[in-house]
Formats: sequence, C-alpha cells, structure tokens
Amino acid sequence: KIWWKKDLFNAVCGTPPMYLFDKETFAKIQDQLAESIKTAVPAAKLTGSVPMIDYRWLTPDRKVQQSRFANGVRATVNFGERPFTMDDGYVIQGRKARIEEKTNAASGQ
Repeated sequence: KIWWKKDLFNAVCGTPPMYLFDKETFAKIQDQLAESIKTAVPAAKLTGSVPMIDYRWLTPDRKVQQSRFANGVRATVNFGERPFTMDDGYVIQGRKARIEEKTNAASGQ
C-alpha cells in the first residue's frame, strides 16, 4: 500500500531500493516492481557515493521535498496527490519524482 512512498524516499535520498520476495510473489508484482525501479533507481545511479549537501521542504505540509547532491544532481519528489509547479514551470504530478543533473532534467516521471 505504501510502496510508492518508499520509492519516493529512495529517489529523494539517492538510495537504491531493496527488494525481498520469492518466485511466487515476483510473478504477482512484476508491474509494480518495474514502476518502482523507474522511480527509485535514477537518482541512485547519478549520486552513488556522492554526498547530499542540501535537503528542504518546498511546501508547508512537507509533501514536496527536494535534495541536492555535491555533483549537482537535484531530486524533487511529490508525496501529495496534487500537482506541484516548480519555479522553472515544470509540474511534478502527485506521487512522482523529478531527477535533474545540474540544471537539466534527467528524468521527469
């Protein structure tokens, strides 16, 4: 039920996801697993062992969060249901992430 939240936390923290399941479960969750990888893995690939240098909440309810890494990667996630418009006009839909390399968007899911 909250798998998507774990994926967004992984994305904003630049951490790779961890999964544990058996063969029978894998058959049931393949689609969800594929979506999870699309959300959680890009930031981890770009940051690896790069330190996070900034973390902030972009909305008073803390549903939109953003981190920045020493190599210029910026991860913004929207834990809310409503779209959030960033300063550059990019709209992050609810329960989605945006991973940027320096100032260019690398992934806008």
